[in-house]
Amino acid sequence: MRSDSFGTPFRVWGDVEEVSPKQRWRRRERLPMPRARTPSFVSEIPLHTTAADEAAAETRLDATRNIYNAVLGESLRRLDLMRESQEYRRARAMPKAEPRSVERKPRAAAFKATLERFGFTSGSIQKFAEGCRDGCWIGDHLGSHDTQTTSLRTFRAVEQYAFGRRGRPRFKSKGRLHSIEGKSNEAVIRLRADPVLAAENLCVSRQGLHAILSARSSVTPEIAVSLCKLCGDGPDIWPRMQLAHDLWQAKRDLAETVKPIPTLQAVPYHRRVGAKHVPHRSAG
Repeated sequence: MRSDSFGTPFRVWGDVEEVSPKQRWRRRERLPMPRARTPSFVSEIPLHTTAADEAAAETRLDATRNIYNAVLGESLRRLDLMRESQEYRRARAMPKAEPRSVERKPRAAAFKATLERFGFTSGSIQKFAEGCRDGCWIGDHLGSHDTQTTSLRTFRAVEQYAFGRRGRPRFKSKGRLHSIEGKSNEAVIRLRADPVLAAENLCVSRQGLHAILSARSSVTPEIAVSLCKLCGDGPDIWPRMQLAHDLWQAKRDLAETVKPIPTLQAVPYHRRVGAKHVPHRSAG
């Protein structure tokens, strides 16, 4: 018989160790929780753009490309300096151990201190990207969300390269970057800072359209007809998407409330108590 750090006894059978209930709970708590799945859809909406709109989009994409290349060069430079340091070599020379074991903690702590010393962390790289954005013309075309997601995307690629899981990332030449990732639903690529133009085309107020975009208001049949005329698709697609979203929201919010409600079983008419089966007679 043995006991864990909590004092709970457990048995050892040969080379197989029976984990105590408290240790099993503790290990389970350390595991990452599975990401909740939500219904999603893809909607392609044709855009009527002008030459000025396309020029603004190209400028934003080129600004993002410059941020990507600057962050990539700085991340690779910090990685090379870290690999040449004595701290990194001493941490790498430490003996490896099983994952989640006590013997593994000194090696992990040494690597963590080395990463923080040379600034090879996502937070430090994001601060570098924000400094590059604010120090030149890029600050007039990119926001904080766009800069953070672009720098994080670049750092993850260099991190995978450092772990030996992919090749060395390459710099992007002009015209090789085609998308910008937003950090939230409101930080998407927009040719204008506010939905004034779309609100004017839909004949609704600016506040009403912003409430729909931020999921604080539903798509009404009147708005669905206006969206149909603006986007050139069928008017029934918008109510269907709104209904699917409302049903998903109601199922998630009322899951515990409707659990005690019993489910009724359908009973045929001729088997009911006190009811007689009457054969059908044709007229005439």
